[in-house]
Amino acid sequence: MQKVERSLVAVALRSQIFFLFFQFIVNPCPDLFNVFPPKSADDMFRVNHESNSSLDAVIHGLLGGFQTWDAQYYLFIAEFGYSIEKMFAFFPLFPLLIRTIASCIPLQSIMSFHTILTISGLLINSVFFSLTAIFVYRFAKILTLNERISITSAHIFILNPARVFFVTNYTESMYSFLVFSAIYFWCVNNALSVILFILASTTRANGIVNAGFFAHSLLSRAFGIPSRRLLSLSGIILCFLPFYQFQLFAYQTFCRMNFAIPKFPPPILSYILEFPNELLLPSTNSHPEWCFHRVPSVYRYIQQHYWENGFLNYYQFIKLPNFILASPVIFFSSYCILTYLKQIKLNILNLRIVIEPYFVHITHLAVLLIFAVTFMNIEVTTRFLFSSSPILYVLLAKLLLPVEDGAYSCHFIDNFNKFCFTLFHFFGPHGSVLSASFIESVVNTQSHCHIAKFFVFWCFLYTILGFLLHCNWYPWT
Repeated sequence: MQKVERSLVAVALRSQIFFLFFQFIVNPCPDLFNVFPPKSADDMFRVNHESNSSLDAVIHGLLGGFQTWDAQYYLFIAEFGYSIEKMFAFFPLFPLLIRTIASCIPLQSIMSFHTILTISGLLINSVFFSLTAIFVYRFAKILTLNERISITSAHIFILNPARVFFVTNYTESMYSFLVFSAIYFWCVNNALSVILFILASTTRANGIVNAGFFAHSLLSRAFGIPSRRLLSLSGIILCFLPFYQFQLFAYQTFCRMNFAIPKFPPPILSYILEFPNELLLPSTNSHPEWCFHRVPSVYRYIQQHYWENGFLNYYQFIKLPNFILASPVIFFSSYCILTYLKQIKLNILNLRIVIEPYFVHITHLAVLLIFAVTFMNIEVTTRFLFSSSPILYVLLAKLLLPVEDGAYSCHFIDNFNKFCFTLFHFFGPHGSVLSASFIESVVNTQSHCHIAKFFVFWCFLYTILGFLLHCNWYPWT
């Protein structure tokens, strides 16, 4: 590991610790902010766990902001498994790893297992996030051969606007590590990429999109080399395999009843039975309607039935605030993609574009963006793209850096980055070494200065609002 990589890991890890404390500042007592208690389990899945000791209450007060929204699902799955239909929207690798690490922490005599699971998830995400900074740097380095762009890309990752989701008990840190490292190893023709892409598909459903990298290899580099051709074909199949295996497991659980319902504690069982139509348990008397579909898919059913996902289903006037929240990432992603296409003067009839080094990564980002805008809950686009596409960080770094020596420096960015210097310096000696590079990097030509202003403002605004709102049970991206 190079010196700059060690510095990036140190800064990323210290930033995780900083935001753990920052969460406590904005969320000193989670229960005081419960202004709008959930009307139903469809609004919020919020289980009240019993405290075994005063230590549980203390840790809940310190880390309660990281037990909100989807974190409730992941922690519930880690503790009780896939016993409720709605849980099958969340893939198994992250909760399985949380439970595995928690089982190795010998603290169950002084605190509840749920509390240990919370701590386990935060530790896992801190490690994965810190390691991901390395692969953002390495990926940018092999793609651009530019040290400055590579370091800036890693800095943007550390301070990205979806930051709260890389700290809390969500899959963003783990998934970004698996995908970014897999893409890096794919770029250097290392077969380890296959294993990492499989693990990514076991972490989140959109991992199947990564099969496109192997399809690209098959079209552009593998012809005439049987071993690479076989590896690419295997990679495509294996990227889809975890998804279908998970669907089969759900079918066996709810349609064939090959599953033993765990023994829930009375408060949790009471909560589940209070919402029988939304928190559906396996039953021998009836089966969910998706069991009778021609191609039974619990994931597709849950996304449509519970969260309104589907082609343009989210395009409603009442959802306009969520579109506004997602508009910055849609703008920057689209701007970067269109700038790239303009620079290479894309000619569809020129097949040589397929082997252009940026092409597959730009295509990957474009596919994710189009899917998010047309099929998903639009507000999640920010964390969806920043945890799935390393090329986004590279393109943003190139956008913010001067295009040539002596380029105009945006004075607003120079002044605003004094705060960045303070922040990095707080992260330790490694941070102060990197801060000078970061301050120097976030400048651009005069024509793009307003874009740089908006980008930096967006990152810090969304980071602050993210912790303030998400950790207090208010809707966020």
